[in-house]
Amino acid sequence: MSVTAIVFVLVFFILIVLACIRNPIFGLMSYFWVFYNFPPERWWGSALPSLRWSLIAALITLIATILRKPQKICSPWHANWGIRILIFYTAWMWIQSFWALSEKQHLESCLLFTKYIILYYIIYKIVSDEPGLEIFSLAHIVGCFIFGWIAFRSNVSGRFETIGGPGINDANTLGMHMITGIIFAGFMFLGIKGKNKWIALGAAPFILNCIILTSSRGSMLGMAIGGIFSIYLCPKSKRTIVLGCLSLGIILLMVLAHDQFWERFSTIFETNEYGQREASAQSRIDIARYGFEMARQNPLGAGSGGHVVLSFEYMPEELLSSSTTGRSAHNTFMAVLVEQGYPGALLFVLLNIWIIFKLIQLKYADQVGLPSSLAMYRVMLGSSFAACFIAGQFGNFIKAEVQIWLLALFCIFLNLSYESLSEGRQA
Repeated sequence: MSVTAIVFVLVFFILIVLACIRNPIFGLMSYFWVFYNFPPERWWGSALPSLRWSLIAALITLIATILRKPQKICSPWHANWGIRILIFYTAWMWIQSFWALSEKQHLESCLLFTKYIILYYIIYKIVSDEPGLEIFSLAHIVGCFIFGWIAFRSNVSGRFETIGGPGINDANTLGMHMITGIIFAGFMFLGIKGKNKWIALGAAPFILNCIILTSSRGSMLGMAIGGIFSIYLCPKSKRTIVLGCLSLGIILLMVLAHDQFWERFSTIFETNEYGQREASAQSRIDIARYGFEMARQNPLGAGSGGHVVLSFEYMPEELLSSSTTGRSAHNTFMAVLVEQGYPGALLFVLLNIWIIFKLIQLKYADQVGLPSSLAMYRVMLGSSFAACFIAGQFGNFIKAEVQIWLLALFCIFLNLSYESLSEGRQA
């Protein structure tokens, strides 16, 4: 057994033991440890027993969370519209099981989203205060650094596709995941005091380099829009320093980016001499057009995987990935519209509207006493949501786990913000 495999097992079991005897947050860290060091996808993983490492970490953390005495009185985990909409969405998917076109894939998606509800519960119950938010954010940054280090050490001739992580083994999903990491790193450096901010700063170049190596145009646009949103959401007192850090980030991007990245990024708006769009961009428009027709004739949705099944019926052969695999949606909203139908699309839109409403509501809370540290979490989470939404116009990220993390952290942030403002009024 390699030294790396031994270190993985030791760290995993130390965290599990600490979760049982000290604090469930160590169990959450063990889950992260597995997520970012996924044994089945690592060269050293073949020497380890074939265990469900993530499931073990999640079950022990769930048990430790349930048995843990509440540290303080907080709002019930289901007392916000973010998780309620996720529950409604999952329940609707289970109802769709009666007519889903791809029964196996739809069942897998139902189980995945049920798991996500449990994961939300665990995060919400454990990360219940500001120090917990900081630990969680740092763990995400360190995890993204691990991915960034793997990318840095790899000999990449084309796009960096296979990182070896659960559910993120393609360039676009990896790029979307990593832009949340770079946003977290940037605003942890700006808004947090102590040594953790320097860890975040040290991780940032490696995370950014990994994003560049994916050559994901959607991720780059998402990162750009996330930067613009950060300027809007940040406190006025921090706006100058945020602008300065964004400028430094752009300079770092210029230094790290290679020719292949710029060539691919330039094709977003490129047309040929006849005014025709670049082939990849045009194919996305064509796929969306056929997707609307699929949704019109299947208003209750075709179930997860239904877009691929219906693509054989609706799309011309030249638009299919192959004659046997069909074509999936290349847009998150279109995937939801076709596969979960009008009810699922409505829930998807309502969730995004709710997030935007809450961000706007707390945008002006700085003026009535919201602590600057919480204000920076507002910027961090709001910018990440914006980046994921824009990147989602170029890929199907409805199953991306990082979005569940963001939702749970956002609801915790809301609780802490309302508590702080309420205490300020009483004082």
